[in-house]
Parts: sequence; C-alpha cells; structure tokens
Amino acid sequence: MKTFKEIREAMSTWTVTVQKPVNKLKKGDKQVVKARSGFEAINKAMKLWKDPALKAASADSFKITKEGLDEASDPKVAKAVQGLNDLGNKMKGRDAKEVKRIEGLFRKGNKKVMQGALRGMDTDLRDQIQDVLEPQGFWKNGVADF
Repeated sequence: MKTFKEIREAMSTWTVTVQKPVNKLKKGDKQVVKARSGFEAINKAMKLWKDPALKAASADSFKITKEGLDEASDPKVAKAVQGLNDLGNKMKGRDAKEVKRIEGLFRKGNKKVMQGALRGMDTDLRDQIQDVLEPQGFWKNGVADF
C-alpha cells in the first residue's frame, strides 16, 4: 500500500489550455491542476470549468503541458540548475553529456528517471553532482530528492 506522500509525489502539475473555442470557453482559457496523467488533467480541468458538455469536445480543442520545477520563483532551484550547468561546462565528452542530461531531468522535475540515470553513472561523477545538489537541499539519504 502506498503512503500519502508517495501518492502526492506521483501527481504532477498540468496546465490545460483551450486551443479552439468550445461552448462558453474562449481560446486561451487555462486551468492548472494536479494529476497523474494528461487524461486525468483534462478531466479535472473540465470539472473546474463546470461544463458537462465539454466531454464531447474533440481532443485537439485542448493543449496540455506538464509543469517542471520553476527556476524563476525558487532561487534554490536556480542555484542548483546553474551549478549543474557549470559542472557540465567543466566536463568533456561522455561526462559532460551525462551531466547535461541530469540537468535536463532536474529542470523537468523527473525525479524517478533522474535517480535511475544517477545509479548508472560513474561514482566520481555522481559525487560531484551530489556536491552541487546537497547544499540546496535536493539530495537526501544518498538520492536526489526534490
């Protein structure tokens, strides 16, 4: 059985935007919801708009985007991203590629894939990434945690 924290972490923030006018909704109307998938995000947004006829709307009437970590609002995230970027710029070859991949996964907020990528890395490189993320509070108990 999953704990409440595990369930909450599995949910991501999604933005559902109207692409084509549907019923009372105009192009550009948005809803931000927490959901596990894009399908669930559209359903939750439809409930928030309180229009049962939206279920009949075509899928291309909506655009859904998954939100990642926001660098602009959180200085810790910006510092960690900058640290990973600097580390990647110091490296060459395969190590630089791996650090850039980790940076991209961190920006997207994809913790599960990032942890898998870190496990497959060379220990020295993983320790250097840990040195960047740990002071910002994104590394706990030997794993990336954000």
